[in-house]
Amino acid sequence: MFDRHMNGILNAIALNKSNAMAERLNGKIQEIKLSAKGYRTLSATNKI
Repeated sequence: MFDRHMNGILNAIALNKSNAMAERLNGKIQEIKLSAKGYRTLSATNKI
């Protein structure tokens, strides 16, 4: 399993970067989608 991801793991360690900001953005998008359940159209969700 690690062999497949070795380049990404080494890059993350060498560059001292994480995907925390992308994960947070994804969480916010999922939260918005969850709160918009039940609306039929996008225009109906804009009235929130």
